[in-house]
Amino acid sequence: MAKVDSKQTLNETNENDSSMAALNAINKIADKRFQELQYIQQQFTWSTIYLPGDEVKEPTSNNAMIANDPRFFNKSDPKDYSYLQFVAKNKVDQQFIYLNENAVPNAMTIAQACSEIVARVEFINALTIKADEEYICQLLAGLKYLNKWNMFKERMKDVHNVEDKFISLLGQKFDGKIKEYLQKFAQNFTFTMEKIQKQNIYIQCARASFASQELKDEYAATKDEYVKMLDELYKIVQASPKMTLCYNNAGPSQVASSKDSTASYNLKQVLNCAGEMVADDVSKKIVGTEVDNVALAKQIEELKSRLTAGDKQVKKEILDMIDAKIDEKINERLKVEMQNISIGTTVIVILVVLFVISLCALCLSIYNMMNVNKKMKGKGIVSNEDRMKLMEIFG
Repeated sequence: MAKVDSKQTLNETNENDSSMAALNAINKIADKRFQELQYIQQQFTWSTIYLPGDEVKEPTSNNAMIANDPRFFNKSDPKDYSYLQFVAKNKVDQQFIYLNENAVPNAMTIAQACSEIVARVEFINALTIKADEEYICQLLAGLKYLNKWNMFKERMKDVHNVEDKFISLLGQKFDGKIKEYLQKFAQNFTFTMEKIQKQNIYIQCARASFASQELKDEYAATKDEYVKMLDELYKIVQASPKMTLCYNNAGPSQVASSKDSTASYNLKQVLNCAGEMVADDVSKKIVGTEVDNVALAKQIEELKSRLTAGDKQVKKEILDMIDAKIDEKINERLKVEMQNISIGTTVIVILVVLFVISLCALCLSIYNMMNVNKKMKGKGIVSNEDRMKLMEIFG
């Protein structure tokens, strides 16, 4: 009986477990109800993200938030405009947060802030504060913290006919109070105003979502169900060490333990990783073996039939993704094999050339030695003088 390599068997078992975990994860993510819950939770989560400045720009340096930064979705997948569409629909660039006297965050739009300030400040000739000085300071600090000051000035001028010089005077008047609130912002959200503006970092605050009341109600009603399904996915992923690299280290229940936290995950990253693993497994079985086109097609179809997604469109997108990844992996492996063949051929040619050169050198050495021996014996030597010189050289 042939001896079985236990290490090889263990590796094959791990590969099979990883592939099974990947397929199970794909099935879970593709489930119709899971997709519905993911959409609600994701939309709400996006409504808790506040972007600095007046454009949707990427951060200028790495930080812990980058992994789940929705501004990268389109970069990693050029076809994914979901977050950009959300930004346009909800005018995210117009959204900001202000803190009340107890440092509790509240959602506000630039248009609302302008109306609130115009109702409380008399800008004609000189600044006159009619009411709520503290509230005005809170709004101004929020605008400055997320770098919305220029947008605020533009709207005040275009809509309310308030000149820039009056906005500057207003900022100077409450400069001390504004700085106090900016310190509270840094304490609440870790980052200072300067760091947010320099690195273009977004802030996230579940307590100050700018979502509609309908979305807030849907989010609250489905959060527990969604977290439960995420936990099930997390357990599937844990079955494979490779898959855990595509998922956060903490489980969903831990992440969503606070009422102020959200549990929306970048599941496209998990799905992409699972597709890679499945495609990698299939390509390993195909490349290097004599599999004809019929057998290959049958093998891939059997793999696809194991996906039992409830949503046909989602299932089609997933199958298309796996098809593309399988083709990519097969081409990669074939390219490597062709390179190996090319390298092997090159090595053989070099060895043949070296052998020929060595053989020629050996023949030349033998010829020279025979020539010297002839001369040593007097054959081919013209004079005694030549014979004497050779005797001196070779003793």
